[in-house]
Amino acid sequence: RYLGTAKDQDGITPKRKAQQLAMMIAVGLGLHNLSEGLAIGQGYVGGAVQLAWLMAIGFALHNATEG
Repeated sequence: RYLGTAKDQDGITPKRKAQQLAMMIAVGLGLHNLSEGLAIGQGYVGGAVQLAWLMAIGFALHNATEG
């Protein structure tokens, strides 16, 4: 059997499982980054520009580990 054609008990190929996992990771990171962007934007809109810059720098350092 080839990797792309073999199926597990659920009838799902390993390639399809990998695609599903990749999509879940991408959606999770997207939602995570959206919330960070909203927090930074709220800082700017609320007039706390220094806080917004601090959050932007902190989030940038935090995201550096995510690749």
